Amino acid sequence: MKIKILFLIIIFSLFLPSHAFAHVLKTDGTIGILMHVSPDDDPIAGQQSSFFFDLKDTTGKFKSQNCDCNISIIQDGKKISTQPLAIATDNQNLSSAGYYFTFPSRGIYQVEIDGKSTNNSFNKFKLTYDVRVDRVSQTNTNDQQTENNSTGNLPRIAFAAVIGFALIFLVLKLTKRKEVTDKNEKN
Repeated sequence: MKIKILFLIIIFSLFLPSHAFAHVLKTDGTIGILMHVSPDDDPIAGQQSSFFFDLKDTTGKFKSQNCDCNISIIQDGKKISTQPLAIATDNQNLSSAGYYFTFPSRGIYQVEIDGKSTNNSFNKFKLTYDVRVDRVSQTNTNDQQTENNSTGNLPRIAFAAVIGFALIFLVLKLTKRKEVTDKNEKN
């Protein structure tokens, strides 16, 4: 039985995505920010990405009108974009913000959000998110490594399927062999 459970865990893990960006929550002190990147938490170089942030202050002291908040995009330790982050307040304790950016090429970027109170009502904060850009827009002429986005993960999925079926066959074979051995020992 333990082998079957282990086998199911292995098979399940093979089909998990190789990256995870979706709705990343980070905190600094009493400020927490949940980040979502569109399209599908998998930005495409050469195509505009939309960032959505939900800001929460556990003390309830954060007010968007009292925040000098900025967003920066960092590549290889160098800020390639910085601008004020416009925050809209939805209710007393939760605010949301949006930001648009086009990543110039594939790579790992950092999205940094920092803020300080203009009236000392809350502590300053700084949160950094790693964002991997693996795909390239078909129309991006600046990056010579274009790809067909619809089949970009096909080889990985096919490999995982072959390994999965091989593991299924192996577990079934071992289970059958153990059943035969146990049956022979009882006789």
